[in-house]
Amino acid sequence: MDDYVSDLQTIQNQLAGMLTALGTSIAEGLTRGLDESRLLHQLVEMVQRLTERVEEMEGQIKVLTAERKKPKPVPVVMPAPVVMPAPVVMPAPVVMPAPVVIPAKVLPPMGKPAVINRSRIRTRTSSRPTVTYRQDPRAAAESAKETCSEVGCNRPARSRGLCSLHYQRMRYRERKIEQKNTNSDPLPPPPPSKQSRIQNTRHHRNGGTRAIFALLYEEKGRKLLAGLINQMKFDRSDLVQRLNAIHAGMSGIPLDEEDVIRCIHYHKLGDVLSKREAEIICRHLSKQRGSLGKTAQKMKMDVDLLNRRIDELGLEGETIKIRIGFREEILERASFNQRLDLALTREKYLKDLGIEQEVDESLKNELDDQIAHLAGSNDLDKATNIIREALSLDEEHFHRLLKRFNLELALDTFQPNPASVGGS
Repeated sequence: MDDYVSDLQTIQNQLAGMLTALGTSIAEGLTRGLDESRLLHQLVEMVQRLTERVEEMEGQIKVLTAERKKPKPVPVVMPAPVVMPAPVVMPAPVVMPAPVVIPAKVLPPMGKPAVINRSRIRTRTSSRPTVTYRQDPRAAAESAKETCSEVGCNRPARSRGLCSLHYQRMRYRERKIEQKNTNSDPLPPPPPSKQSRIQNTRHHRNGGTRAIFALLYEEKGRKLLAGLINQMKFDRSDLVQRLNAIHAGMSGIPLDEEDVIRCIHYHKLGDVLSKREAEIICRHLSKQRGSLGKTAQKMKMDVDLLNRRIDELGLEGETIKIRIGFREEILERASFNQRLDLALTREKYLKDLGIEQEVDESLKNELDDQIAHLAGSNDLDKATNIIREALSLDEEHFHRLLKRFNLELALDTFQPNPASVGGS
């Protein structure tokens, strides 16, 4: 085996020497061939000739540019010679020729009428006259109409600025709203007649019908209220403000919340309003992580009004479900650091959820468990570092934790309990 390795090494060394000698020979041959053929000298001479030619052309370009910049002489235009008009020659009088008398033509005597062979006469079909048809009036009316007002729709508008498809969809939504009934409050009396509305337009609210009521109790008022309900963002007070802003300056403005609610119940839109308010409250409550105070603040009302609205809409079960979900998330799935941050920085939020004491107890129990594990330790700094690493706390949060529970770690804190030692 050793002889085989040594032979292989010898062959490799010989091959390397042969390749080195071959490379050297090739390089020397190339160098000798270039010197003998004088290719490099020819290339240098060619480059020199090209350089001289370029310099010569640049000189010619400069000369041409200088000649162009010189002002050109203005040619002198000689006036054209004056040509005298030729004398006017009057034409000779025209002599009319004598009239030519044509003799009367003698017609031949009348004979038998010629017989016409109708079989030889080709019957020619008369061409159909060109008729210009006028445009269909229905097509002209269709082309004159505008397109659908719905975004992205190019169909012709049929009714109320919408095409047939979008008009049917709008009517379907309106019929759905019309089918909603309410049983919360009795309906107000029907609005007065048109004549009485005209006579009592300027009366006070206690002396007659206001102008705004004359509008809201009509079909146009029902459509306006339905649209504003779908656009609500916070509360029914937002609906009242929008109505007052739209009809500013009209007799009977500003409206009260009671006035608007009576109009809504008259048009049987009470369920639509309740459903919209319930959606808004649940959405804001989930966004504020179950905090009633923050939810009331975002909806621009106080907590008492929010609680009353929750009772009116029957949202007690849904509200409790949302708040319990966030309570469990904090107590069961939140880490020690997250609970400590909530206890130190968001005490009001924990009080709102009603779990402030439970969070404090969970923090205190985990701290007591870490202290109990270090019973009998004689190194205070080492024990403190072990607790901080176990709870993943920095120095600042660790001291704030001790301050919250009125604790000061000392050596006697880590001494074993006498009762436990005696029992063992």
